[in-house]
Amino acid sequence: MFVIRPVAINLPALQFTVSDQAILQAVNLTKIYRSGDRDLAVLDDVSFDIEQKATCAIVGPSGSGKTTLLGLCAGL
Repeated sequence: MFVIRPVAINLPALQFTVSDQAILQAVNLTKIYRSGDRDLAVLDDVSFDIEQKATCAIVGPSGSGKTTLLGLCAGL
């Protein structure tokens, strides 16, 4: 389950609400891929807030889940 809060919209797969402080809030993001006969947790219970006028960077080695995180935040 994850919650993204930039605007007031409800969609079946995402829950959007207005927040006074955060322009983006992610709560308990988890993404698991199947790799052969085992599960590969790329994101495991990731939560964060990005406040208005904040600057942030997502950094990490190749395959660490950066693009997956951005895709979930964008609702892809």
